[in-house]
Amino acid sequence: MKHWSLKDQSRFPLKYVMSPYNEPRLTMKPGEKISIEVNDAFSGHLQKDGEKPNFEKYPYANPVTGPIYVEGAEKGDTLTVDIHDIQPLTGKALTVIGNFWWYFNRPQAPAAYNEFTGLQFPDDAHIMPIRDGKVHFNDRIAMPFEPDIGSIGTAPEVESILTTLPGPHGGNMDFPEMTVGSRAYFPVNVPGALLHVCDTHARRGDMTFHGCSILMQAKVIMALNLIKGKKLNWPRIETPTHIMTMACSSSGVTLEEAMRIAYVELVLWMMEYGFEKWDAYKLTSLSTVRVGNPWMVGAKFPKEYLGKV
Repeated sequence: MKHWSLKDQSRFPLKYVMSPYNEPRLTMKPGEKISIEVNDAFSGHLQKDGEKPNFEKYPYANPVTGPIYVEGAEKGDTLTVDIHDIQPLTGKALTVIGNFWWYFNRPQAPAAYNEFTGLQFPDDAHIMPIRDGKVHFNDRIAMPFEPDIGSIGTAPEVESILTTLPGPHGGNMDFPEMTVGSRAYFPVNVPGALLHVCDTHARRGDMTFHGCSILMQAKVIMALNLIKGKKLNWPRIETPTHIMTMACSSSGVTLEEAMRIAYVELVLWMMEYGFEKWDAYKLTSLSTVRVGNPWMVGAKFPKEYLGKV
């Protein structure tokens, strides 16, 4: 098994985009397993209660580990990622009220709201110990440790996309299903696929409204493989109990439309299991909707019905 640490990654400038122009940091063969260390969204520089994000030194969120070049991956293939383990690196997690414009706080678009209301949002770090299988918010509240990878994806074909945003390549999806025991599927758009990984969490719910989940630096063990000649439009996740397709809003695409796309993709995946199209469409009444970040929708279908075509 190959190993890649944050120390290895620090030999290179931090990257905050998923891009076909990012040079690969390591190369893998299909079927190989790798252990990688992944930074938290704030580049690991918040270690104590009350520390504030240094946006002069670390101006962006979600520095990537990678990208990882997968030998033999070509445009039109599918990259699979089997997540075997996610463990905290430091034994602690953190959260911050995020300084991002797409949530209701500071700046850019909501700046007028803040001026009008006089609201000032605190941005000091809240550090939480991880022990005994729990994340301790304080002396009274402890949450189960349920880790996930918030932002993971292959390189888009021609553009560079911030690691804080999602798209058909993957990116910042923020689904709890991206966790141990799951297999993720990503479209390959460029030679080598160029898998980027960042933004690991100790715990999350649906759509973290305040802009920041329970972050942590983590060690992730995963295996990468290829499905040759299988073209995907959007990422997929398979858990032990469900299959889930994903889509996101963007320019000209509402969250409502993203939900429609996710369900069409779900029907197409069910057809691969042998369902007739309109039967699959009717059976989506058994499915559930998962909201990732404010732009990302997942459509989940229980696997118990997949063998009953």
